[in-house]
Amino acid sequence: MITEAPSKITHMPVTHVFVRNRMIWQFYILAGLCSFVASSLGPMMPFLRGELKFDYTIMAYHFSAFALGVLISGAVGERVMTYLGRKKAMWAGLAGVAAGVGILILGKAPAPTIFGIFLAGMCASIFGQVIDTVIAERLGENRTIAITETNIVTSICATVAPAAIGSFVAAGFDWRTPLAILILCLGISYAVFGRNNVPVPLNTERNSVQESSRLTRAYWAYWLVILLGCASEWSIVFWSPDFLQNAVKMERTLAATAVSAFSIAMMAGRITGSVLSRRLSIRLLLPAAAVLSLFGFSTFWLAPTAVINVLGLFIAGLGVANMYPLTLSAALGAAPKNLALAASRMNMATGAAGLCAPLILGGIADRAGIFQAYSAVAIMLTLAVAAIFYANKLATSTENSR
Repeated sequence: MITEAPSKITHMPVTHVFVRNRMIWQFYILAGLCSFVASSLGPMMPFLRGELKFDYTIMAYHFSAFALGVLISGAVGERVMTYLGRKKAMWAGLAGVAAGVGILILGKAPAPTIFGIFLAGMCASIFGQVIDTVIAERLGENRTIAITETNIVTSICATVAPAAIGSFVAAGFDWRTPLAILILCLGISYAVFGRNNVPVPLNTERNSVQESSRLTRAYWAYWLVILLGCASEWSIVFWSPDFLQNAVKMERTLAATAVSAFSIAMMAGRITGSVLSRRLSIRLLLPAAAVLSLFGFSTFWLAPTAVINVLGLFIAGLGVANMYPLTLSAALGAAPKNLALAASRMNMATGAAGLCAPLILGGIADRAGIFQAYSAVAIMLTLAVAAIFYANKLATSTENSR
């Protein structure tokens, strides 16, 4: 039997035993499908570029369009949830993902393909805001487990996407085939889950405008951690092959293969984080993850031999894997009366990080080299560690004053 009691963090009913009910499985599956879209952009881009004959600048616009969509959704997401209601907002977001992917695979010029990616990014983010809000509200302190497990599912789908596109092309199919199948899967998901209820806001959330129109200082401190952490993650993912090739002097194919150490570590880190989150406080796990990220990246960046470089990349992946889910959980816990707004604004941090970080790092690398450019990541991770301790202090102070 599952009993309920008020949470010290969220002041909402929470279950003492975490149960993956139909709603949670629905969220996991749908989040995985959305992750497949985002993770398909890199692998499908060479094929799209070959067909449409556009240059690297236009190629970069496609990646920026997705991040811009996420950024904009962070400014309007809570309004969409308020206007449509959570269930309609969730399925409208998924319908927008399907529409965006459809425009992408049917597009015969850069303008529609860029718009399709933008639409898919914005709508996938709105869907994510709905499930983050519901998980935080309904699961209370157990939200960390669900958020971490959601990220495990998205990591699996992110790993499958490149392999799926490559396998279909190798088998003689068009690169669009896996994305067309994805649209079909979204339609099937609606047929299976469309009648499920999505919990409406509790009274605490409904009265948030009157009771607390602003997000807390602790929330914004965690928001800064998300910004710095995601910017670091994007920079590592985007530029680590070039770093290994040009700074470490690894052969190109070997460098591309070695980067998989980061992806493998991300998967292992999130599985480990899910287990540890059942036993240890998030206030302990989050700074540990950040310090591990900084240590691993510093080793990757400064190591004298290629083997240690790759080992450092793996260690960095273990830490970075848990920075986003743990920080998101802590941030939502710091805004119990404004969960929809908190989930929405967090996407402004992730969108801004994805939009700006790789471009800024690339600009520095053009002028000073990739080794010097990576000093920016070390600075961002150092600031993230400091911000975590400050955010935890603010959150503890706020809880004690309630």
